[in-house]
Amino acid sequence: MTAMLAMTQHHQKKVPIIIHNESEQATTWTQVYSEKTRKQSIPVITAWQLNERMYGELQGLNKEETAERYGKETVHEWRRSFDIPPPKGESLEMCSRRAVAYFEDSIEPQLKSGKHVMVAAHGNSLRSIIMYLEKLTSQEVISLELSTGIPLLYIYKGGNFISRGSPVGPTEAGVYAYSQSILPKIFGSKRNGRGSEEDALKPSSAEEGDGFTLDLEKKIETRRKAFMEASPIMRKSFSERETSPGIEGLNLSNFERPMAPETELQSFRIFVATWNVGGKSPNYDLNLQDFLLVEGSADIYVLGFQEIVPLSAGNVLVIEDNEPAAKWLALIHQALNRPRNEYSDSSDSGSGSKAHSSSKETKSPASLNFFQKPSLKVISRNFRAEGSSLLKACNCPVESPSRERRRIRKFSDPMNKLDNEIRGEDTVEELLSIAEIPSSPSQSRYSLISSKQMVGIFLTIWTKKELVPHIGHLRTDSVGRGIMGCLGNKGCISMSMSLHQTSFCFVCSHLASGEKEGDELKRNADVSEILKSTQFPRICKNPCRRAPDKIVDHDRIIWLGDLNYRVALTYEETRVLLEDNDWDTLLEKDQLNLERDAGRVFNGFKEGRIVFAPTYKYSHNSDSYAGETVKSKKKRRTPAWCDRILWRGNGIEQLSYIRGESRFSDHRPVCAVFSVDVEVRSRNNRFRKGYSYTSPRLEYEDFIPQRHSFYDY
Repeated sequence: MTAMLAMTQHHQKKVPIIIHNESEQATTWTQVYSEKTRKQSIPVITAWQLNERMYGELQGLNKEETAERYGKETVHEWRRSFDIPPPKGESLEMCSRRAVAYFEDSIEPQLKSGKHVMVAAHGNSLRSIIMYLEKLTSQEVISLELSTGIPLLYIYKGGNFISRGSPVGPTEAGVYAYSQSILPKIFGSKRNGRGSEEDALKPSSAEEGDGFTLDLEKKIETRRKAFMEASPIMRKSFSERETSPGIEGLNLSNFERPMAPETELQSFRIFVATWNVGGKSPNYDLNLQDFLLVEGSADIYVLGFQEIVPLSAGNVLVIEDNEPAAKWLALIHQALNRPRNEYSDSSDSGSGSKAHSSSKETKSPASLNFFQKPSLKVISRNFRAEGSSLLKACNCPVESPSRERRRIRKFSDPMNKLDNEIRGEDTVEELLSIAEIPSSPSQSRYSLISSKQMVGIFLTIWTKKELVPHIGHLRTDSVGRGIMGCLGNKGCISMSMSLHQTSFCFVCSHLASGEKEGDELKRNADVSEILKSTQFPRICKNPCRRAPDKIVDHDRIIWLGDLNYRVALTYEETRVLLEDNDWDTLLEKDQLNLERDAGRVFNGFKEGRIVFAPTYKYSHNSDSYAGETVKSKKKRRTPAWCDRILWRGNGIEQLSYIRGESRFSDHRPVCAVFSVDVEVRSRNNRFRKGYSYTSPRLEYEDFIPQRHSFYDY
């Protein structure tokens, strides 16, 4: 199989490098066509690093013998665990270290230079490499099964490995490599039509001497016919099967004219804000319009809060108080969905300030009554998108266009809205509260996508209603890093979702406090543990794709919150620089900048230029820092940029990075606006204007060896 693939790749002038282990079987595979191989100058390299896992004292024994000698359970643990080696042998982890090290040192440089490489090795060595490419966990790689002789293709592009068929899921998801010199004859690449399969296999006069090509073609055809006769259900056209989008992504360069790209980039605007509200619950007259920059009309709003409740022992250890979260949701909903003609009517002069009493006042006794007994569960349900349960489903393009249309219709189904608003478990009092919420949800321009609270941390996402049907894979996770290293007074809430074909992860965190020397290391440890421990549940049903389950695996990541990094200067030194507005010098001593530059935290993340004053710590309802009004040095805090917004990933441009001027808490809110590129599936059926192709649809999948799978039907 390896030699056949190598030779067919050579026919399309892609000379691969064949790398295999030192086993006799692998060597034989590469020498099946040894004369052809030598003539075509295909390099063949052997590497002991790709040898089979060494089983030590188990080597040479069969299953019965090892079970009898060491015990069945013990042997099973040795064979199927990741990090437990048998006596004098290797664990899969040890095998992985040498295989991956060789891949990084010897194979990746070949790929970077534009060469094509095929690797033939034992399953454990391949599992190790796939673990590295796919970023699998130790548990996932143990259960990974690979089929002998069926290759998996990875494209090296832009420093990343792109899978053309994932090893996770049924083997049929694999994409197989075939020669372009064979495809035109099988499918017919001439514009005047498609020849018969029998004519395609007849060699031309110039090709009659190419016995290898003809022999390979006959083998493919024989195998296809035998398989089709044995499997009547497989006679169904592949284009009619649900798994077709995983294969349609292939770019076969033997097409005489290019196919239209399946996706195109569109830009969306995301507003992100973080605010430590100091344990204070909002009043109904707190105006968030200026804070949310509503007139800018972002497509998505991501809002993170810290300390929405006092971080008392009762809130941390006993029961979570969610009334303040309900109030924040109501205020956000009101600010985002107020009729546009009312924006200019607001007499508010600053974000978070009190609204003046006037005839234009939108508050009413009803809203006052609502804020007396809010219910986070009922309010969030009322503000959520219609058919919001679909947001948590997989929306990969494995679905047919008709299914996608049905999914979009479900969001506008009035029965979904009724189901959202009325549940048997709701009390009459709660339903009356819903009716008294300002701004009717049916007239809302923005819908709540998700909200989650962990003690004082609160993260919520809102989007324009027209974007809701294109959101999927919605998942949340939280990591506690507070008391005893696990409680929720510190830590993070993470939300993962996909918008069209692009994955997003939003992380709202409140890291360890303290301005003593060395406290920054605690914050570094918090970030490291969050990245390590955050694990989103798997809901993706398409075996060719997989929604990211770790933070760093997402296409676009935005991290916001009270990161608590301080300025590495004394209070007196800081005050002198603040009086001169010398923020650049202060930022040189900013702990987050120092730790990032040293590579100790937030590797790969970026932050926009800070052109605003430190956001912490202010005196109550004042523009003065706390140290200016406090005589006690114990209560004095050195001003710092504790509240930050960072991002990671390509296709993200920060348009603004500012702070708000609300005096509501001892922190000032921080806001950023991003323009993000999102991959959107092409709206056309097959081709766009400027693309043409007159030959019929190629059924190349008929010539790919396949097996039965319950996943396909």
